[in-house]
Amino acid sequence: MTFQDTIDLVRAKNFVEKNRVCMLTTITPEGRLVSRPMTALQMDDQGNLWFMASENAEQTVSLDFDENVNLGFADVPSGQYLSITGSAKAMKDAKKTAELWDSKTAAWYPDGMADPTLCLIRVHPHAAEFWDGVTAKPVLLHGAIRSAATERRSSGARH
Repeated sequence: MTFQDTIDLVRAKNFVEKNRVCMLTTITPEGRLVSRPMTALQMDDQGNLWFMASENAEQTVSLDFDENVNLGFADVPSGQYLSITGSAKAMKDAKKTAELWDSKTAAWYPDGMADPTLCLIRVHPHAAEFWDGVTAKPVLLHGAIRSAATERRSSGARH
């Protein structure tokens, strides 16, 4: 992915660092969208996002069928949201695993980094969208009501 500019990448990285848990949406072999919470361990300087998972987990198995994913991050109190679409790949990389490993990750893998099912998921972003509704919260509510009544789209939030 090429973020519009360095500022976009920095903004996305800062948001992900503050809001590490996201909803990872994958596509099953049957074509269904399935979302589950995942913790983003890192957003690297190229914009790739890194997660740990089990090779047998549904999200990992789904990547064999379709690599297209969506990551939805939210900071509800501030009214800010980030959606990232991209392609994901499950991989084994002992060096990267050691770099990302911490006590919180260890709680999920009792056998530690030696767990034979442990793998990394790398999401390479294709597009990212921010929503910032902080200054528009009252407008959003009014706009949503007006939209429902008139069947027109609300334009209250910055997107």
